[in-house]
Amino acid sequence: MTPRPAASTPLEELALLRTIVDESSDCIKVLSLDAWLLSMNAGGQAVMEIDNLEVCRHLLWPDFWQGEARTQLEEALEEARAGVSRTFEGPAATFKGTPRWWSVKVSPILDDQGAVTQLLAISRDITARKEAELALLDVNATLEAQVQARIHQIEVQARAQDAFVTFTEAVGTQADVLSLAGQAIEVLRARFADASIGYYEPAGERWCARVWSDDVPAEMAALMAAGFTADVPMIAQGLAVRQAVFTDAWDARQQGVPHSELYGMACIYPLLVEGEVRGLLSVGLRETRQWAEPDRALVRAVGRGLALSLERADALQRLAAREAELLQERTFLRAILQNMSEGVVACDAQGVLTLFNDATHRFHGLDASPLRPDEWAGHYALFGGDGVTPLDTEQVPLYRAWRGEQLEGVDMVIRPTVGEPRQVLASGQPMFTPDGEPLGAVVTMRDVTASRAAEQQLADSHEQLLRANSELRAANEELQAFAYSVSHDLRTPVRHVTGFAELARKALSQQDPDTALRHLTVVDTAAMRMSELIDAMLLLSRTTRQELNMRPVHLGQLVAQAQRDVAPELRGRAVEWRLGELPVVVGDQATLQQVMTNLIANAVKFTRRRELAVIEVWAEERLQEWVVAVRDNGAGFDPLYQDKLFGVFQRLHGQQDFEGTGVGLATVRRIILRHGGQVSAEGRVGQGAIFRFTLPNGQ
Repeated sequence: MTPRPAASTPLEELALLRTIVDESSDCIKVLSLDAWLLSMNAGGQAVMEIDNLEVCRHLLWPDFWQGEARTQLEEALEEARAGVSRTFEGPAATFKGTPRWWSVKVSPILDDQGAVTQLLAISRDITARKEAELALLDVNATLEAQVQARIHQIEVQARAQDAFVTFTEAVGTQADVLSLAGQAIEVLRARFADASIGYYEPAGERWCARVWSDDVPAEMAALMAAGFTADVPMIAQGLAVRQAVFTDAWDARQQGVPHSELYGMACIYPLLVEGEVRGLLSVGLRETRQWAEPDRALVRAVGRGLALSLERADALQRLAAREAELLQERTFLRAILQNMSEGVVACDAQGVLTLFNDATHRFHGLDASPLRPDEWAGHYALFGGDGVTPLDTEQVPLYRAWRGEQLEGVDMVIRPTVGEPRQVLASGQPMFTPDGEPLGAVVTMRDVTASRAAEQQLADSHEQLLRANSELRAANEELQAFAYSVSHDLRTPVRHVTGFAELARKALSQQDPDTALRHLTVVDTAAMRMSELIDAMLLLSRTTRQELNMRPVHLGQLVAQAQRDVAPELRGRAVEWRLGELPVVVGDQATLQQVMTNLIANAVKFTRRRELAVIEVWAEERLQEWVVAVRDNGAGFDPLYQDKLFGVFQRLHGQQDFEGTGVGLATVRRIILRHGGQVSAEGRVGQGAIFRFTLPNGQ
């Protein structure tokens, strides 16, 4: 049979607790009531980017917070000082200034009397979740806005191109700027047979021709390709007025353009894209000597068409770049979504489930098959339920979000097709178009099984630590009593033994055996007293070290056994027993039997001088504990000294009045403390006493 492992010592339990806290990725801080930082776990220092905790001890924790988040923190601190825990979320920078989002819980730390002595603040870094939530909310709206902007831009271009149908048929489908310019030249050449036409783009400080008509002489073509500066009068005028400039008398010398003497009329048309001159369209006519209004209108129409085409090409290029960015961003967000530890489920406006990330599959064992609302109730693993009772669809978080309800922190228990049930915290968000039309809903589900277990373990460890501290204080008191006993109680009978033994020797040397016998009788009595004290010390020591075997115990049976134990002391006495209903508790039967026997034996002893001894035993149920009471009508005690009752070797009556060692009630206190309860006593001299102890009721 495998031996039972030894119980952990308080120091080992404390070391384990510290290890658990230090290894936590949460920032766990202990604060003074004024919010000064007293201590912080190692994991929290890493998350908060703190290299030297001593520097932070001179800082108030609220100084790390700003705006509304600080207001919430101040309110949480105030509630914690009043004994109430509070949780909130907000942004705050780390010690090195890194911005973060935190989920913060502020709780009171109570002493044994229930007073708030310090504050406990646990901060969890939820930056990734916040960023993902914001990104998921914005991505559909951003994509929709981009699509609408593109449609609007194309419609504007289409309406503008309707003004010159011929040019639109020739160049409406072209995206290449130089090809569009070439087709614009062909349109104008079809109207002006004597025209030389060029399309220019800026190149540094010059305007260089990129495309020109075939009729341009070679010398002129070379000059156009090399480019003109902006100080050519006609170019300067076009750039200044940003509209078509026509002249009926071209002067090559005045314009400073060699090889252009053969032209009689000319036009410069600046091509604007978003208010910036992106190109120039030049037209030179050889034979015609005056610009007619229809000819001017045609040049303007072609120029506007070419400018519009340039603008459309530029917009398409920017839109293509933006689409590439959005595709990359979408891919990036989907990668984040698939790698999130939180499960994400989304449905469209019709309630059809369209999105399952990898975490959802891990949590629930689901594939990505779309599900309609009328199919949701069959998926217990995703939406909760016990797998047997039909699921109420209207209670499903996704259904509620789909119907327009915003949810935050809904507790769920999910039962995957494989594995143990998981505790999940669900949040839901309905989605709408800018016009308020429903788009669907998204629900995130965070697996909090481990964190809830850790919180419970931490709470249990804290309770164990408090209990260990209480037991340690009791042990210290007992050690002090032992020291007192060794130095006082045991020394007294030793002195009696030594002193009266010497007197007995003298009496014997004087041939006085009667006197020697009396002295030896005192020696014997002192030795027996010392033996009783030693036995009592050993009994208390065994009680302290005895391992508890916790199981259901019927207190009524313990009282019955205690009555049988004290029966020899009741011969010839009148005793009235008043026994109430006693519960079944969880505890160690052997040590609890000591408690009941000691208390009832105590009542029997101190009612010895009553003609009718009345002993009552009953129990009262409270919220989380049972209160068991034993009352007698005996000698009672002075309430001024009731704090000494449960101390080792502390007696309020003389040995000549009532025998005893003063260990029985100390043993009762020690046993009850080890069971997680408390002991108390009330009494008046000559009016009896009531002894009470509490035991947890297991709720």
